[in-house]
Amino acid sequence: MNTFEYDGGKSESNNEKHGIDFEEAQLLTIPLAKPLHGKKHP
Repeated sequence: MNTFEYDGGKSESNNEKHGIDFEEAQLLTIPLAKPLHGKKHP
């Protein structure tokens, strides 16, 4: 799993520039689903 070092100033700058702050970006690293029984789905 990725780890992040929080910097409030960079988070605010990122939010202004890209429309997403570091707290929201961390949510993108959470797997939404795991394959069932090791099968890959298209």
